[in-house]
Amino acid sequence: MNHAQAIYQAIPSEVKEQFKFSAMAIVKRLLDDIESRLPFDLSNQEADFFLAIGHAIKYEKDKALFEAFGRVLTDE
Repeated sequence: MNHAQAIYQAIPSEVKEQFKFSAMAIVKRLLDDIESRLPFDLSNQEADFFLAIGHAIKYEKDKALFEAFGRVLTDE
C-alpha cells in the first residue's frame, strides 16, 4: 500500500462525505465564475468542457469530476 492509499483508508467516512460536498461546491463556484465571464459564443473546447461537466453531473459521475480536476493538480 502506498502512502496515499494509507491516508485514504484512514480518513473517517464523515470526513470523506464533507470533502465530497466541499469539492462539489468548489467546482460549482468555478463553473459559475467561468460562465459569468464567457461571451455568448463558446469555442469548441469551452462547449466540450461544459458538455462533459453537464453529463457528469446529470449521471452523478462525481468520481469523474474529481479525477479530471485531480489531474490538473498533478499535470506537469
